[in-house]
Amino acid sequence: MYDIKFEEEEGVPKGLIERTETVDVKAQISKVLPMLERHPALIVNKNGQYYGVVDSRSIYRARGPLRFQRGQTVEKYVSKAPRLERSTQIDEVILSFYKAKVKALPFMEKGSIIGVLDRSTLLKVMLSLKMLDDIKVSEAMSSPIVAVNDGVAMSQAKAIMESNRISRLLVLHDGKFTGLLTYFTLIKNFSVENEALPEMKSSRHSSADAEISGIIETNPRTIDHERDLAYAARNMIENEISSLIITDGRDSPIGMLTMSDIFEAAVARRRIEESRIFVSGLDDDTIEYEQDIRNGLRELVSKLEGKELKIDYVTLHVKRIKGNRYDVSARAAIRSGNIISAHIEDFLLERTFREAISLLKRDLVKDKEKAIAARKAKDRWRVIE
Repeated sequence: MYDIKFEEEEGVPKGLIERTETVDVKAQISKVLPMLERHPALIVNKNGQYYGVVDSRSIYRARGPLRFQRGQTVEKYVSKAPRLERSTQIDEVILSFYKAKVKALPFMEKGSIIGVLDRSTLLKVMLSLKMLDDIKVSEAMSSPIVAVNDGVAMSQAKAIMESNRISRLLVLHDGKFTGLLTYFTLIKNFSVENEALPEMKSSRHSSADAEISGIIETNPRTIDHERDLAYAARNMIENEISSLIITDGRDSPIGMLTMSDIFEAAVARRRIEESRIFVSGLDDDTIEYEQDIRNGLRELVSKLEGKELKIDYVTLHVKRIKGNRYDVSARAAIRSGNIISAHIEDFLLERTFREAISLLKRDLVKDKEKAIAARKAKDRWRVIE
């Protein structure tokens, strides 16, 4: 049990905040990387004002073999994370972590940022408040998971991760589960030039053609799908990890659970936002589209939800990528336990999010039709005694 004094109605206690360092948006990456060895995230300012945070996750999200040119600034790796205050309620804190997808969020007191709240501390708070006890792992995990043979090359594994927008691969040997490969492990084993992340400094330089069998994690943590999220959260905290492989009753992998999945499940369970609609990733240039996106998602739920399809929540995340393109991901969690996902990239945000909603609708309709067919079949063959 984690004995953390946190009253829901009183906001974030200052005692949970960690000190960190502040850098300018034009700071060279070579100056920033050593700081990330000491802090979960750094505060980034622009023209003397808060601009966002940078952490190893925001750097990894840039994708690619992380070659930093000399003089490269931190600006391209900044996440526009919201600031917390003493009065921020626990629901807002969870929602902020879910939306920002960072390791830590900045904490402001009397107009100045004095430190950060990291996500592991938030998990401890949630455990202390017993917020995860009645949610099953199976309700929050991502499934299905992508698997590869342990003989594939690192370059091929990297391409698979990037094309599927995932950070972890299940690894098989002769068709049997043998380990886990994370994007972090993969990238740190690629050759790097000039500067490297702190975690990479002692790594060997490996060829992209080398097989992944030599770098996989052979004993990843696993838990059964019937466990509750409280057990999963304690497992992550105690082992200092951010993901777990979920297994069925025969110890076969059936899904993956990350910290972000836990936050998302908590957001949905507590109904933090009305109508179960969650939109994230919009910045100052795209925030004007938020209401249109919400209206589109509300209309989707309104038209499809019924006896055969109960929707717990829908999410849509926007990310700006190279070439001024937009990457939009939409997900719908339905009462049966399934997660329906849609993903699309395009140059025009309005067209992109509308197409993502359309794809989500298509797959939800298919799920609904299957449920209707199953019900009719059951009615047709019902035994009357």
